[in-house]
Amino acid sequence: MNWNYFKGLQKYYTLAELIQKALADSRATPRRNLLVYCLGYSWKEVYNSDSEEELKIALSKNRYSEAEPLVDRLVRALEDPDYRIREEAVVELCHLGRLGLLSEDDKIVDALIKVLREKELWVFRGDAVILLSQLGKGRKDDKIVDALIETLQKDQERRVRLVAVNALSQLGQGRENDKIVDALIEALQKDQESWVRQNAVNALSQLGQGREDDKIVDVLIGALQKDQDSEVRRNAVKALGELGQGREDDKIVDVLIGALQKDQWVRQNAVKPNFDTPIFCKSLSINDLADIQA
Repeated sequence: MNWNYFKGLQKYYTLAELIQKALADSRATPRRNLLVYCLGYSWKEVYNSDSEEELKIALSKNRYSEAEPLVDRLVRALEDPDYRIREEAVVELCHLGRLGLLSEDDKIVDALIKVLREKELWVFRGDAVILLSQLGKGRKDDKIVDALIETLQKDQERRVRLVAVNALSQLGQGRENDKIVDALIEALQKDQESWVRQNAVNALSQLGQGREDDKIVDVLIGALQKDQDSEVRRNAVKALGELGQGREDDKIVDVLIGALQKDQWVRQNAVKPNFDTPIFCKSLSINDLADIQA
């Protein structure tokens, strides 16, 4: 940590908060740096004393309050020119979000949507996606959904797109329109990364529960029959097995029987005891399996 970074942090944290952060850090260097850069200690004083004890003493002498709420200061920090400050702000906001201390304030949402367009580090774009998915639950407009769909379609980092798939799956429950379903279908059909397609299958399976039409079923059938990745096809088998429970027609059963007959990977794994796909113990009868394996 250098002087510019500490100087930047001081614009958004009170001295007491900085000391608390340093005390929570298991590394000695941040504690020593804080004593030098923020409290005016000399390097000789720092290395000849217990930095943790000195910080505790300093904390006891700094019991003042800050008029501006911490969340507002963190939102301001998301605009800081130093990417390390912006990363710090996202991490802190995510921590507050996990504690349930954030509201779906448009000021916070707008700032986090800007973070999604950050290019320096993919990690805090993923953190912003997670936090936006938390804030988007129960929200009536599509501001957050649209931002997450844009991330899924355009982000160059596959791990961020993967997180976006999971976030959209959570926000898609109970929606009346198919905006999220359509975005996940596009990801399944067009994304070049198999990880993203695998998770898109899982997300569509969750959103397909209870649907009266076959829109999702037809897409999953297409993935089972055409996707080149064996794990995507495996997930499609599991998803179709779950969606096939209670159906009056044999559409899904016929497709899965065909997959067992034509797809070597599916056929090899169908008879393994560790293959946990429910389709083979529920949707297909013992006679079906016996005929195929014979």
